[in-house]
Amino acid sequence: MSFKLDSGGILNGLNSTVMKTQVALNLYGDTVAKKLESDAKTNAPWIDRTGQARQRLNGTCKPNGSHGVRIELSHAVDYGVYLEFCNGQQNEILGVTLDENTPSIIRGMNNLLGK
Repeated sequence: MSFKLDSGGILNGLNSTVMKTQVALNLYGDTVAKKLESDAKTNAPWIDRTGQARQRLNGTCKPNGSHGVRIELSHAVDYGVYLEFCNGQQNEILGVTLDENTPSIIRGMNNLLGK
């Protein structure tokens, strides 16, 4: 007794699943990046002089290799490093925002990948 297995349909289905997962990760990453940016802008503890440091906080989502995304939160002003690390870190916002949001980001990722 013998049988013939055509794996073309299986491979197409797997490729489709990988593509759908990557699209979902990109959408989720964009959403998370914008939420992080919004939270950082809202909760930045420093007193604005020109408003540039607050306005130019930036959340982005970029592809990370062939499967995955990298979510970044950064300053776009050259003195952002001083806001984060000087004066006893009293003006730190990047690490604080990430620490506060990481549990919900992970829960959201688990929900996304669990479906």
